[in-house]
Amino acid sequence: MSQLEKDIKTIYHSLLNREFTARRAGEYADPLYRLSSMKLVRYITLRSQDLRNVHDHLSDLGISSMRSCEGNVMQNIISVLKLVKLLNGEAWDNDVYDETERIICYQLIIKRCLNIN
Repeated sequence: MSQLEKDIKTIYHSLLNREFTARRAGEYADPLYRLSSMKLVRYITLRSQDLRNVHDHLSDLGISSMRSCEGNVMQNIISVLKLVKLLNGEAWDNDVYDETERIICYQLIIKRCLNIN
């Protein structure tokens, strides 16, 4: 696995780890701004990491999705990861990443049951 792929997977996992916070922000936001507040948490999570090296490598490959992914951070990270894997000659397993929403929902249920904020 290339270093770039590892770096993108790290970003992806950091987004998954903060998804509970994003969903909570959505719950507390005015319904009109619910989706925006969730997207903001995801975007801040992404931008809290040093992405310079990743951006440089992606630019070398002609992939610039992460530079302008404010609208849908999670989907853009998954798309970038898919492109990098395919460029590395690896198979792409849609099922793994299609399960993202289900994993997030299970995390939310468990955290609510345990009263974790």
